[in-house]
Amino acid sequence: MSNLCVIIVNYRTPDVTIACLESLLLAGEHQAFSGNNHELSIWLCDNGSNDDSVSRLTEWANRRLGKDAWHCLDVTSDKTNAVNGERKKMVMVLSDRNRGFSGGNNLCLRPALETNHYDYFLLANSDIEFTEESLGILMNDAASDSSKGIWGCSIVYGDTPQKVQCAGGWKYNPLLTTVKPVLEGTEVTRLVDAPPQQMDYVYGACMLVRSEVFLTCGVLNEDLFLYYEEIDLCLRARQKGFDLGWSRGAIVRHAHAYTTQKLKQSLREYHEMWGVLTITGKHYPYLLPWVLLIRCTAKTVLLAGRGRFGLIPWIYRASADYLWGCTEKDTERVNT
Repeated sequence: MSNLCVIIVNYRTPDVTIACLESLLLAGEHQAFSGNNHELSIWLCDNGSNDDSVSRLTEWANRRLGKDAWHCLDVTSDKTNAVNGERKKMVMVLSDRNRGFSGGNNLCLRPALETNHYDYFLLANSDIEFTEESLGILMNDAASDSSKGIWGCSIVYGDTPQKVQCAGGWKYNPLLTTVKPVLEGTEVTRLVDAPPQQMDYVYGACMLVRSEVFLTCGVLNEDLFLYYEEIDLCLRARQKGFDLGWSRGAIVRHAHAYTTQKLKQSLREYHEMWGVLTITGKHYPYLLPWVLLIRCTAKTVLLAGRGRFGLIPWIYRASADYLWGCTEKDTERVNT
């Protein structure tokens, strides 16, 4: 028997999050999961939405799970009762502000790890929808190979589910800072015959992580507010001897970029540049001067060619903040 903790971060997308939760519950009830004695718990973070998300999610939880089946934790006033949720079906964590992908997930990860109750953690975007067998297949694959610390799913496009968005993860070129999804565009029916794939990191939209990985490597890097968090985690995990795996039969649908669309384009450009420099400076420091030159030049030409001149200063602002030694906490003003 394995205990699975699924962590989902909501930021102003209650309808999408509820659809994700509904699909998750169905997957947890499927024979492929429950029949193998796996146990499912959900930790849901509202990342300072400041809209009707909390009331909508509360209404859903009371109706779908029952008032006694879940627990609410407000990090601004109640940090000691998190462990009370370990035997609940769901724990909802309320953040006082938008802490980004890493910060929102870590609000759940830290107290959940302290319970020593979970064998695996599944980090899933709120715009993911699980197929009924996906959770059971993913868990069974992970249980069959203890050498792999982080597993990716077969991600398909939400609007064209017959096409693969990525098979487990992506390849990353650290000099050009380009990424390429593994088997993107492949027909789902062809995955069964696809050979094992090489990837540099597991796609963070839906990744299963053994608890030992977080206990050994630490939680997500909060210097990364948006983008590149999974690259950092996978690089740290591989340095500690954990391999990456692909569960080809675990198919999940992804409404690509739906969650990030809630942020202004200027902030997305800022955090993309910030993330590239942070990853390079930490893991490939010898490439940093070249990456800075190549990335700034390429993004300037690309944005100018599209007539998006107002976005160009954000590339250089992120570069300057990074070079001046600012941390993500120092730059919180850009996240509002």
